[in-house]
Amino acid sequence: VEIIITDKSYVPDCEVPNALYFDSIIVICYEFIDDTNYRFEQYYERENLDIVGLNDSLENVIENTLYHELGHALIDIYDLPITGLEEDVADQFAAYFALKFPYQDDPQNTIGQSVVLDTAWDYYLISEEYPDLTPSHFADTHSLNEQRFNHLACWTYGAYPNDSQWMLDEEFALADRAENWCEEEYEKIVQFWNCQPVFQEGVIHA
Repeated sequence: VEIIITDKSYVPDCEVPNALYFDSIIVICYEFIDDTNYRFEQYYERENLDIVGLNDSLENVIENTLYHELGHALIDIYDLPITGLEEDVADQFAAYFALKFPYQDDPQNTIGQSVVLDTAWDYYLISEEYPDLTPSHFADTHSLNEQRFNHLACWTYGAYPNDSQWMLDEEFALADRAENWCEEEYEKIVQFWNCQPVFQEGVIHA
């Protein structure tokens, strides 16, 4: 799988902020990176947050995006049987990969949790930016941005419930879902991906 970071001069689909997978190629557009950076700049300024964290938030979203597109690649190359929307399954893989496999120098996986939660928050910011939904939004292959926000927050809670109690206190994720479903949802995601050839055959090493 080739990974390309480029702009619309090389990939026309980058005319809008975009990341995509096709023909064993993952593309992350500079336009997507720029759009994400701008959105977080506005958020950090609006909330008077320390600008030092801006690059971390941006890098976390790009990292999660790479994992999402890698999920599409694995589904395609291994012809994985899935039920439901492939975009949701790619989101699940991105969360699985970030939350299940910490960096060696980060045994508590604070980085992985931040990767997923910053991405969740980015979807929330997009939903605020475009509050008016049209029929095409409901027909799209992607879940709605607010749904993706809640899914990623829920799976992070499911993976690290002891570290994530603040979500319930701040209503960051739906309380009923967090308390009753998120751990089970995350475990089902782990069980699904643990059984796939990419891990069983050692293509990706834990």
